[in-house]
Amino acid sequence: MKNKEVLNGEDWMEKYYPVGAETLADASDIECTQHSLNKWRGLTKEVLEKYGLIVYIHIIKGDNYKFYIDCGSCALCQKYIEKISSCRNCPLCKQLGSACDYMYDSPYNIFTKKGNPLPMIEALEKTLSALQKNKE
Repeated sequence: MKNKEVLNGEDWMEKYYPVGAETLADASDIECTQHSLNKWRGLTKEVLEKYGLIVYIHIIKGDNYKFYIDCGSCALCQKYIEKISSCRNCPLCKQLGSACDYMYDSPYNIFTKKGNPLPMIEALEKTLSALQKNKE
């Protein structure tokens, strides 16, 4: 009988955050959105449990592991906030009508307050779809 594989934070990174957001500062909006969407899909309760991780506010924690879900780990933030000091032109911001962390019920704040990544996943999926449609 094969032993059940034990997954951890490093395994999570390999699948859901294989390259740092800062490396995408000059990438296309589609690439940045795909990177962000991949990260957020890895933040569902089911996925985190599989890797032995939990969410504490905006930090993923596990045994000897910590990863921050914030502007520093967002490819779109790296492109727009870090590079040009404004999220006004960010495609996610345009899709939402405001910054993703602006209102109490914004996708990012729902995640930090309730641990629910689904509103952000949905917003990123809509953003990606719109970007791909506009590319055609």
